[in-house]
Amino acid sequence: MSHLAVKHSRFIINELNKLREYKLNFLFSLIRIPIHVGILVLVWTTLFALGKTPTIAGMGVETFILYIVVARLCAYCNNPWTVYEAISDHIKTGRIALYLTKPVHFPILLFAQTTTQSYLSVVIVIALLLGANVLRLFDIVYAFPAILYFILFALSLALAVLLGYMMAYTILLGTFWFDDMWSVWGIWDGIMGLFSGEIIPLTITPWFYTLASFLPFKHLVFTPVFIFLERVTIYGALWSICQQLLWIGFFTLISWYLLRKGLARMDNQGG
Repeated sequence: MSHLAVKHSRFIINELNKLREYKLNFLFSLIRIPIHVGILVLVWTTLFALGKTPTIAGMGVETFILYIVVARLCAYCNNPWTVYEAISDHIKTGRIALYLTKPVHFPILLFAQTTTQSYLSVVIVIALLLGANVLRLFDIVYAFPAILYFILFALSLALAVLLGYMMAYTILLGTFWFDDMWSVWGIWDGIMGLFSGEIIPLTITPWFYTLASFLPFKHLVFTPVFIFLERVTIYGALWSICQQLLWIGFFTLISWYLLRKGLARMDNQGG
């Protein structure tokens, strides 16, 4: 391992040490998950009962509820607010200049600082979904996917976290040009919540799914969840993963350009 790689790995180790020191914070962040999931399950179960409809978005009650649960778990793995807080602070205070003078790559540094907990959450979610197979012992329906689908789901979820980071990082580089990114971020976050499939399945209506297919947001939640539910073929799942990689590459190029222009602008203004 190169000296530079060792330096970057230390940032991840530092973040893990922080989680260990403030484990109560992380514990409470985990406790809220079953609470929110329970509320969503109760709401949608009630809506199914009151509406007396056999399907929503092409899914029966059990499949739809499972979608909502897995989607909520996937959404918890993506935490763009940490990126918002970190990059806004680095740019507004000028601290970004300090990192640029050190032998570290700023995007990788920020990635380590803001996604370590997210990837730990990915591991926990995968463990929960595997462990939930015990529900079958109590005659509770749990449609666990085939092993290959589950592996592709895990890969897609890991890429979703990386894509979510690259999207947030790219948008928030606008802090170089905006005094306050809050309103821009609020609009972006609202669109992301809707078109990622976190709130409702994108298949709720054909036109909505068609529109979402042209946007990167669907690959944050909808793509991994539909792979888990085996609602796509293996080739369809692989193509979706390729799309995730293409979007990651796209945002990597755009962010590189914006960072370069933003730093030049900061230098011209004297920091």
